[in-house]
Order: sequence, then structure tokens, then C-alpha cells
Amino acid sequence: MNGYFRLVKAVLGLLIIFLVAFKSQSQSSIEEYLPTRKVNKKIVEDSKKNRPKKTEYMYIYKRRTNNTLYGNPCALSATHKMGFEYLAQEKSKVDLKSYWGRFFHNFWTKTKLVVRRGPWWKLSLQKRLKDCQTTTGDRTG
Repeated sequence: MNGYFRLVKAVLGLLIIFLVAFKSQSQSSIEEYLPTRKVNKKIVEDSKKNRPKKTEYMYIYKRRTNNTLYGNPCALSATHKMGFEYLAQEKSKVDLKSYWGRFFHNFWTKTKLVVRRGPWWKLSLQKRLKDCQTTTGDRTG
């Protein structure tokens, strides 16, 4: 009885070794016949121009979200075109930034917007937001 179990163990061990060797051999032989994904050798696949562009938006912290159309997708795309996004802070919760921290952060963000979008960036944004209000029905009159 003890010799029978040794024989079964040996057969199962050889079977497992055979299957593992056959699996690894079959993978390497199939890879030889499959064509590669890269057809044109001159194109580098991992170049920076082929990667999707990541845009990191600046934030302007707002306590009162009057005239920002917070949650309106048209207004969100208008602010994204300018390069920033409004971030609402609730009074009831613990402040994410203190008053002075929020002031200096917003001052720096608005200064960058003046340099990038011109000194009239806020007027052009208000015009775009007004158009968003009329098209989405947030503004009456």
C-alpha cells in the first residue's frame, strides 16, 4: 500500500513538471509566429507627444459662490478654458485654509491669471458665465 502511494506521487509529480514545461514551451513558440504591435520602427511609442495632455487647474477659494454657477457644466468648462476652477468652502465645516492663507493663495492665482489671460480676464469670464446662465436657464430676464 505504501509503495502504491509513492508511485502515484511520482506520476503526479512528473505530470505537473511535464505540464509546466509544455506550457512554457508553447508560449515561446506562439510568440515567434505572432506579429509585433509596432509596425513602423521609426515611431517611438512612448514619446511625450503621444501621451495625453494633463492639465492641472489652479483653484480660487470662494466662501460665497454667488455668480460662479457652481455645478453648472457650461460654467465649469468656461473656467477650465481660463485655466482655473472655483472651489467652494462651507462656513459650517472646518476651514481648509485660514483667511490669510486663502487670501494669499487667491492673490497669487489671480496674479497668474492676469499674466496669462490679460488684465480683463474677469470681465471676459463674467461675459461667458452670463452666456452660460442664459443658455442653461439659470438666469431669467
